[in-house]
Amino acid sequence: MCYDHANKIGNEGDLVKHSVLLSVQIDLLRQYTFIYAESHAGRAEYVLPEGGEWRRGVGKFSQNDSLRLDWQNLKEWLKREDTAKPGENPEPNPKYPRLESYYSYICQGRPLAAGMKYPGSSLLVFRLFEYYVPPPRLFLWETDEKAYADLFSAHRPHADVSVHLGDGFSGVANLQEASLVLIDPPAIDPPTQDRILSTLEALQTKGIPFLCWTARLAEGRDAESVESPDSLGFYRRAKEAGYSCLRMSWPRAEGRTMGCQLTLSKKLVRGAKKTLAELCEIMGWRRPR
Repeated sequence: MCYDHANKIGNEGDLVKHSVLLSVQIDLLRQYTFIYAESHAGRAEYVLPEGGEWRRGVGKFSQNDSLRLDWQNLKEWLKREDTAKPGENPEPNPKYPRLESYYSYICQGRPLAAGMKYPGSSLLVFRLFEYYVPPPRLFLWETDEKAYADLFSAHRPHADVSVHLGDGFSGVANLQEASLVLIDPPAIDPPTQDRILSTLEALQTKGIPFLCWTARLAEGRDAESVESPDSLGFYRRAKEAGYSCLRMSWPRAEGRTMGCQLTLSKKLVRGAKKTLAELCEIMGWRRPR
């Protein structure tokens, strides 16, 4: 059966992945031409369903009053910027600066609701660079034919976006240059772990920054279940290989997902930790280990 991320769109894992992705991407904006690649891109955009897991993730996030106030202050500051004299319009000081761009793109000052659209990773990245010169170059892979068709259709007008139907592990591993690579595999079984680790090794050898998101799964569905051997085993293997890992957890509501792991380049760790600290304060989660 093909994995369909539409069932989990906007959940706690997406909230972690996308907020960190956007914030570390902004950290890397000094590069003249930004090259982004993604191994398992999924669809370009989703519709938030009735009763979906997104309510515990981006839904709760979108209801935060401090984020809304930060967004309103930024909006008012931008209105005044064109006419203000030097020194008359000091920049706002947001409470959560690392989450400001993500909130602006996703929420735009309003709580999310069923029926609203939520972007996948590739569209989120593209929107950040939409008006940059030169435009970003995106290389996207997807194995599911329906998701690929949706992705291709959404990005077809943009000549700098290449969408491929096929093996994303090999695709990103063969890149000779990139500003940031997102690896978001649909599974964490031992064969997939092998593919992830070999891909990370190829990227690290070339000095290409990477962010890898994997789920932390419980062994069973009951509340007392410990972490599964697969996700715990991947953590141990990644640490033994010398990679930096940030482990997130949140209260389990249903299913086996108990958190997620970010395996990332050392140069991205400091920024990711700052973003996660802000996110944990908003969501009431423990800070990552």
